[in-house]
Amino acid sequence: MHCALYDSPLGPLTLRSDGEALVSLQFGTGLVQGDEMVFRETFRWLDAWFQGVELPRPKLRMYGSSFRLTVWEQCMSIPLGQTLSYGALACRMGCPGAARTVGTALARNPLLIIVPCHRVLPVSGGVGRYAAGSTLKRLLLERENIDKSTI
Repeated sequence: MHCALYDSPLGPLTLRSDGEALVSLQFGTGLVQGDEMVFRETFRWLDAWFQGVELPRPKLRMYGSSFRLTVWEQCMSIPLGQTLSYGALACRMGCPGAARTVGTALARNPLLIIVPCHRVLPVSGGVGRYAAGSTLKRLLLERENIDKSTI
């Protein structure tokens, strides 16, 4: 496993690669700095995202159950600046009533920001939970100019 650090406006991000594709993007610091093509592509993607532009994603490799992979793929279809409720995402997948299971899959998202689970919100209001904390989730939503009255 190869690691690289990205210094984002919201704090350090650790990227992990299997040598060919990005497998993890998490808030916090890692141990090793790498200079692989996938990291350079991801740095470009992150630079653009933090400027409000969403480029084609770098090559990703996601591991998980077929349900989790479907949740993460559906999550990536939520456009920049828009949100969806956990229940609406479950319905979009053809699984009405699976909002909690969708939430559990999103909690295991290994590619924060790139798989934009921060765009999925509880129907009851607020931002809900986030692997890196609700404060960071709110900051990510604000960076995407999500209407503050909805969060």
